[in-house]
Amino acid sequence: WKTTAHSHAMKTLVDKGMQFSQDCVQCHTVGFGKPGGFADLRTTAWLANVQCESCHGPAQDHVDEERKLAREFAGAHGGTPPVRTARPHNHFDAAFCATCHNPQNSPQFRYETYM
Repeated sequence: WKTTAHSHAMKTLVDKGMQFSQDCVQCHTVGFGKPGGFADLRTTAWLANVQCESCHGPAQDHVDEERKLAREFAGAHGGTPPVRTARPHNHFDAAFCATCHNPQNSPQFRYETYM
């Protein structure tokens, strides 16, 4: 991730003076417009750039499930091991990437080359 353009996506906006554009920020940050998501570089800088959750989805679902399963397993005393159902998004087809990498915003993007 550190060697990809995703790791410094916000810098591309800052360099163009677009870091305040809501249309741009939504694809260059984590969780913009959502509770606990990116608000601005002054208050939520750690959520700048395209990070894991931008593509794989909210980690909170996984954390919540792990806590629930740990409680259930601890109370079961020898029951069967828990079955995990929360899975990160791992299918990245051209349509998924095009939610941000569309012709208007990313005209040079070629899915086949990038992947």
